[in-house]
Amino acid sequence: MKILRTHSTDEFSNWSGSLRFTPYARLWPSNEAAIGAFVHDAISHSRVVRAMGSGHSSSPLVQTPDMLLSLRDLHGLIAYDTQH
Repeated sequence: MKILRTHSTDEFSNWSGSLRFTPYARLWPSNEAAIGAFVHDAISHSRVVRAMGSGHSSSPLVQTPDMLLSLRDLHGLIAYDTQH
């Protein structure tokens, strides 16, 4: 599980550089348990987790002062329940 606490040099920038901001934390969970841990941590510290895509959008919707979560390290469907 990877987590990077940001400093002033850990600025998020989209592909074109038109959107730049520095979140409190950037998160790269590698499984569902890590996502749960990050969400629990955010709730306990009154923070918000914002999911991001590949960074190609110019929309400011991804901008957050809180926790920015990337789905980059999650890879496909692992299992499913055919009964539910």
